[in-house]
Amino acid sequence: MKNIYKNLTIKNFKRFKTLEIEGLTDINLFFGDNNMGKTSIIEAVFAHSCGYNINALVNNLLSKRQMGYFNGIYDFGENLINLFNKENTSFYNMEFSISTTSQNGQKTITDYKFTPSYFLEPLNDDYTNINANKIDYNINNKLENNTENQIVYLGNLKVKINGKEKEFKINFPLNIPSQEPLRSCVYHDILDHRIPGRTINIYGALKRKNKMNEFIEEIQKIYPEIEDIEGIPLPNGAMKIYITLKNKKVSFSDLGDGFRRWYYIIGSMVLYPKSIHLIEEVDATFHPNSIPDFAETLFNYSNNYENQIFMTSHNQEFLHIFLKAFKNKEFLEKNISIFTLKELDNELKILKLTGEEALINIEKYNMELR
Repeated sequence: MKNIYKNLTIKNFKRFKTLEIEGLTDINLFFGDNNMGKTSIIEAVFAHSCGYNINALVNNLLSKRQMGYFNGIYDFGENLINLFNKENTSFYNMEFSISTTSQNGQKTITDYKFTPSYFLEPLNDDYTNINANKIDYNINNKLENNTENQIVYLGNLKVKINGKEKEFKINFPLNIPSQEPLRSCVYHDILDHRIPGRTINIYGALKRKNKMNEFIEEIQKIYPEIEDIEGIPLPNGAMKIYITLKNKKVSFSDLGDGFRRWYYIIGSMVLYPKSIHLIEEVDATFHPNSIPDFAETLFNYSNNYENQIFMTSHNQEFLHIFLKAFKNKEFLEKNISIFTLKELDNELKILKLTGEEALINIEKYNMELR
């Protein structure tokens, strides 16, 4: 039986001083205007799930924001510091906390505390010239220009899970071995479907679990021209995915983003079972006509593989079509939650609706949920 998160509390993470989210279900969609904190919520879920696995925290949250590239040590350091709410925590004692309550009543609190080294002091908003004697700018300039062979100490990061604490020395580049995460969690941004390795991994999972024929039948509901999916070796031995379209083989990379993202998101449910899936801007690349079948398939696959889904969007047309795809009112009431973020009187507010309530408000009252 799927043991999903029911409640989430975020403290001092990014823009949030305190944010409490109750009533999480199988599918949770965070809705609202740009820059309301939708992505920060799913990033907080990911940070919580990492636990002591600092590598995952850096390589997913920090790297994804930078397209995998940092412009030197200070750029990396600033991205790390920006995980913490600057208004509610001091530079030399940065902390954030994320807690969850699961369906079985288990509560888990993950606390992060970062104490930066003097090297990062120029990133302190309160930095003044009286601290200049602590910084050797000639050395720093050399490090910024040549980071390949330099290891620079940036500070200590303490991670505490339900009171059990571990401390990590943060260097640039990061050299901490990977550890077992607190919980399996996958972050899907809007470009992950273009990464060839992800495509091949999904193909392998579908073949191993003997699910390829079933998967193709689901795809054909939206893309009837698809006849087959094959992994074919290239002359150098590397594998590449090809799609058969009416007896013509086409490289996976030559197809449109809509099909490629459908394959990636639905296939990831099989590749990463019993996991939390965080899908950024779920509406991106999908044509309105494909949304109903996508919605139904997404739930069926996530349910079959015991996954809980968190999604972000600001497209009300997508939300309306997505909710209408589910005809069962009881399902909309119990299995889908919509959270709308709005800023009122300079304070962030969150409105929680069941899928049924959201659909009624859109259709009956023409309520704007963005």
